[in-house]
Amino acid sequence: MMAANAQDLPFSNEISDINKQIDSLEQEIHERYKQGKNNDLYNDEQYRQIYFAGLAKQKALLRNNITMLEAIIETSKTKLQWIETLRNYYSTTPIDTLFSHSDSTSLKVHKQILEKRYPKVMDELQILLECSEALKKKYDEEQIQTCLQKCQRVRECPTKEYLEGLLSLYKDINDEVALWLLDKDYSLYSMAIEIAYINDNFGIDLEFDFPYLANKIRGTVQKKMKEEPQKK
Repeated sequence: MMAANAQDLPFSNEISDINKQIDSLEQEIHERYKQGKNNDLYNDEQYRQIYFAGLAKQKALLRNNITMLEAIIETSKTKLQWIETLRNYYSTTPIDTLFSHSDSTSLKVHKQILEKRYPKVMDELQILLECSEALKKKYDEEQIQTCLQKCQRVRECPTKEYLEGLLSLYKDINDEVALWLLDKDYSLYSMAIEIAYINDNFGIDLEFDFPYLANKIRGTVQKKMKEEPQKK
């Protein structure tokens, strides 16, 4: 894990400046002591306390400020360590594993946290997630083609191959569902036959791979069942 650099931590310069002020105050106290030690009043304890009270109070306040800022720095170190852990996670984890544990919202937040130094694999991961989301929505030829073009910027991996295959099939499966809808035999049996036919002939799992189309078939059957008069 990359160690936190001093220049990356907040208030480091401020602490250095406060320490210089404390050194200056201690020097001033020393000079006052030398100037006042020959004064008869200096032998009086109460007088000495009053004489140096302002400087002592100012010195105490500065030390309190340092304590507070050091606490903030420790918190910042922990934050920086977490950020480096996050960066290392994206840099070293295989893209297929990243995809299986990612979603668009968390990826966006993590890119914002890592700022300009985010690992570029996150751009590829974003493309894969966009492709996955497109398969969950109504068929859109332009969107599908855009996704396929973006996939060219992603390294070769099983996830890319899988999504490209589904994107290429989407139009054919969408057309098949449209034909089934024209038949208007919206029975449970017809639904089961249609889903089995699509799964067998296209080598996919309609429910998992194309949830929008699966829901469309299922919703159509459910709607017809509600509209039919219940048999007594």
